[in-house]
Amino acid sequence: MIYICSDIKSSSNQVIKQLVEQSMDLEQQAKQETPQPPDSDRIDISETIGGSQTRKYLNKHVTPALLRGMRLVAKNQPDDPLKFLGDFLLQESQALKGSSKDPETLPDAA
Repeated sequence: MIYICSDIKSSSNQVIKQLVEQSMDLEQQAKQETPQPPDSDRIDISETIGGSQTRKYLNKHVTPALLRGMRLVAKNQPDDPLKFLGDFLLQESQALKGSSKDPETLPDAA
């Protein structure tokens, strides 16, 4: 009987120890995942004010056609909206290649 009790006590101590370790690991992980305030030395003011070059490029060359296509998807509600949008974007690309127009000057599809 004494052996059984000591085995149970030993097992329960191990379980408690594992639970405490897991809890500590979770606390450390939560601390690491907590968002830190931005480092003001690393902020690029020109990109913050005028927008990044990537955003400017996308806004000029992709966003207008993408918005027109999304409006058509919402209006037509096709069975395969991604294929519909993809086909529309391919047509827009071909139309831009065929003309020297800036994407922002194309007529709105909606």
